[in-house]
This record gives sequence, C-alpha cells and structure tokens, in this order.
Amino acid sequence: MTSKSHDPDAEADDRLLHRMLFFSDAVFAIVLTLLALELKAPQGRNTAELAKGLANLAGDLGAFTGSFALVGIWWLAHANALRRMARFDWLLAGLNLVFLLTVCLIPFGTSLIAHSGVSGLAWEIYCWNQVLTSSVMVLMSIAVTRRSGYLIGGSMSGHERLYRVLRGALPGLAFVVSLLILRFGNPKWAASSTALIPLEFLALRQFARPKIQTP
Repeated sequence: MTSKSHDPDAEADDRLLHRMLFFSDAVFAIVLTLLALELKAPQGRNTAELAKGLANLAGDLGAFTGSFALVGIWWLAHANALRRMARFDWLLAGLNLVFLLTVCLIPFGTSLIAHSGVSGLAWEIYCWNQVLTSSVMVLMSIAVTRRSGYLIGGSMSGHERLYRVLRGALPGLAFVVSLLILRFGNPKWAASSTALIPLEFLALRQFARPKIQTP
C-alpha cells in the first residue's frame, strides 16, 4: 500500500534537480579540462631551448590561469545561486543551459587571447562572452528567487534577492569597464580591470550582505 506521504511529483522533481546539478558540474569539469588541453609542452633538446620555449608559452599560461580563475568564479556563483533550490524548475533549467553555453565558450576565447593578446578584437570577444555569462547569471538569480515554494527555508527577503542579483552582475561589470577602456582609453590597460572582480565582491560582502543568511 502506498504511503500517504508519498508524492510522486516531488520525487520526480528531486531527481530532475539532481540531474541538472550533476550535469552542470560535469560541464564545468569538461571546460576546465579543455582549458588545460590548450597548453602544449614546449620542445627543447637542452636547457636553453626549453627555457626559451617556456618563455614563449607565457601568454598561454597567463590566459589559462586567468580563465581558470574565471571558470572557478562562475562555478562558485552557480553553486551559490542554486544552493537553496528545493524543487526542479523548467525556466531555471532553460536558463541554466544558456549559462552553460556561455561557459563552454570560454576555452575558445582563451585560445584567442593566448594567440592574439588582450588589446584587440580577441579581448573584446572574450569580454563580451563574460558579460553575457554574467547577464544570464543575473536572470538565473531572479528565476531562483521568484517562487518561495521552490526554496529551502521558504521565502527570501527583498534585500537578499537584491544581493544575489548584484553578486551575479559584478564580474560582468568589470568586463564592461574593460570594454570601455578598450574603446576609449589605452588598450594596454584593458585587461587590468579584471582586478576589480575580487574588490567588487569584497565591497558587496562588506556593505550589502544580508545580516541574516538562511541556509
């Protein structure tokens, strides 16, 4: 006899939610792997040749390190945005796929800047990719908080909703600044705006984080 507490719809939603989260983590893992695969070991018959090859690889290593950090930021943002989800939501699932699409484009942009530098069209394409990723994360944050019945712990305060939306927007804002520098300032300084990202998060945490955090 079926228990009265048995809810087939709730169980189906639970399975779908876990599938979406596991699938998302797998995509992030693949993206990080693709970034590493772009690194090719230099050839050298002696120490001098190998040292020269490693020096020529500096641009690739810099692009890899920066993109690895960004993918890590997006993984953390994704985990934070969805950590209170209690039920599967089709709108969120669709936005999640679009978000993963933008993340999957990061290795392509990384390859561009590794070979062309960070002061021209390659960097502009890379920046627009990050701005798009940030925009979709904002939409996901809004979608997550629109239904209190889909959240662990119930409703969320307006302050916390705003905090989550701003947190998703901050990385994209840094790349918008980079695009402005690229267009109107000295292109050599365009990439330096990425240093704003940790400063933005620290400022948001210090001045706008909700005092009471629901688990």
